[in-house]
Amino acid sequence: MTICFDSLCDKLTDEVCGHLQYYQEFSCEGNDLKTDLQRFIVEKQYNTDTIDLVLAALCNALPVVAIIYQTTGGQIQECVHGPGRPGVNAVGTVRFQMTGEGLGAHYNPVVPCQEPTNQTASAVQRDSDVQPDARDSQVTHSAKRSQKPQQDYTPMTNTPTKPTTSNFSAFHVRPFPKAAPRQMASKGRKRRKSAILTDTPEKQRLSEEKKQKPTRTAQVGTKKSAPQTRKRKASRNLKSAISGDSSEDDDCFCLVCCEPYSNSRPNEQWVMCVSCNDWSHEECTEKKNIYVCQNCASDSE
Repeated sequence: MTICFDSLCDKLTDEVCGHLQYYQEFSCEGNDLKTDLQRFIVEKQYNTDTIDLVLAALCNALPVVAIIYQTTGGQIQECVHGPGRPGVNAVGTVRFQMTGEGLGAHYNPVVPCQEPTNQTASAVQRDSDVQPDARDSQVTHSAKRSQKPQQDYTPMTNTPTKPTTSNFSAFHVRPFPKAAPRQMASKGRKRRKSAILTDTPEKQRLSEEKKQKPTRTAQVGTKKSAPQTRKRKASRNLKSAISGDSSEDDDCFCLVCCEPYSNSRPNEQWVMCVSCNDWSHEECTEKKNIYVCQNCASDSE
């Protein structure tokens, strides 16, 4: 029979609370029986009679016969406790090894290493058939076992055993792929902090930035040559002309390769013919300062 600790505590509590008149003889004078039982189960505190109360409730609640082994003077003594409440018959047997005395007593469940002898089996059967009253159930039947060694009963501890199977993870077979290096997004516009623009230090800083802007524009303009400036202006005029004619669903085509403007690559430059105002790719022309298409050049000749 297997039972968890919480279920065992519930069974003991229900057993004592349901038969208070029977178990009242186990409580000390002036103490509450329910309080003693709860302190024993929850707080691990008990008086001299509480351990006998729990042992009697255990035999009546399960119901079982409890065989307790205690070593005294190098010899093993066997104490048998059976159900003492009227109408309760034992259906099994549990064995404990008792260590210590009084408040320091402790019970460890044990399992016999070999089959019990016929003498022990007959003694257990004889004790299970007898149903003494509450006081008689607490009388211990001691029998000296001088010929039986102490190592016949192995105490069961609460130390967990190591698992026999090894831990296996799919990570050892196929590790997770490494992520590609993170791409840094473009910073874009410079962030500004919250400030009062009418404040004197902030106002001075904004005025200095405004003074520096024309200087930067002038420096950039001196580095560029006249053809590049003309081509950039032509590109801007081309965008404005196409955006103005977008309502007519007409696209501008290169005069040389006939490719539409909508298929242009990023930052691809276009130049306009000074005669017919049509457009061509800069790469398709001879890259002169003044562009005249082949149609207009043949007409002039």
